[in-house]
Amino acid sequence: MRYAFQETPPQARIMLPAVERSQSSGVVGVEEAWDIAFCLWRAPVGFDVSIPALDHVTLSILDDGPPFMRMDGRWRGRSGGQGTDAFLLYPGGYDRRWIAPGDTTGRHYYLKPGLVAAAARELGRSEEPVLREDRVFAHDAELRQMLDQYVRRGVDPVSPPQPIEMDLRALLIGMRLVGFHAAGSGSVAAPRIGALSPRRLRMVADAVEAWLDQDVSLDRLAAVAGLGKYHFVTAFRQATGLTPHRFVMLRRVERAKAALAGDEPITSIALACGFASHQHFTTVFRRETGATPSQWRRRIAGD
Repeated sequence: MRYAFQETPPQARIMLPAVERSQSSGVVGVEEAWDIAFCLWRAPVGFDVSIPALDHVTLSILDDGPPFMRMDGRWRGRSGGQGTDAFLLYPGGYDRRWIAPGDTTGRHYYLKPGLVAAAARELGRSEEPVLREDRVFAHDAELRQMLDQYVRRGVDPVSPPQPIEMDLRALLIGMRLVGFHAAGSGSVAAPRIGALSPRRLRMVADAVEAWLDQDVSLDRLAAVAGLGKYHFVTAFRQATGLTPHRFVMLRRVERAKAALAGDEPITSIALACGFASHQHFTTVFRRETGATPSQWRRRIAGD
């Protein structure tokens, strides 16, 4: 069978198989505007799919099923499949055709335009590199681990990821691609970075306090510090011992503690402090304090 393709919301700038949509998780990260969206898919009877040239980078993983084969261009006949470190890289710009003989499940990761260029800048490269076309069933255990963790966090129903966390994960994936899978380059080491200055740290902390009830993105905090995202995260961690994501979560918990001294409903407190839901608030609060918000409120009342 062949897949029929249709375009998804334009902000995603990706194309996805419409067949077997009911057996897919959908596209995760589009509405949240993550720098990498992903789709979990299944083709129960295999596939023969021709994909028109696209202008975005795609990474693909085969999770289960028989090996499948590339059927176009210079890589025609190259086949592969499952592996704890295997991945496919499509740098964009040309048509592709793939076939698989049986029940197959996997994942596609769609990189937001500009992510590779941003990753290159973080690594000190002045020009956007060209990612390699020959990464057809290539092997990179560290990259594969990063991709696996990205999906696990992305679909976590109990403690949904915040944009600031997924922004960093996406950037690190981009830096891995630039450092190890770009044409004309070997491994590229990240630059040495010192701690964030006290002045910049105060500016970032003030911004976090002002934005706690919103989605706090890595882009916004890095802009406050006047640094690239990776540079900012590294410098912030050296100054505080925390990632920006954990710092934001701790500040939300502290604000919630103060609010729990009153009689405002816990769900209202959760939303006012920037948590995605009552359940998310409870999960994070218990992890940081050892008590649920309700238990904390009763403890305060008892004291």
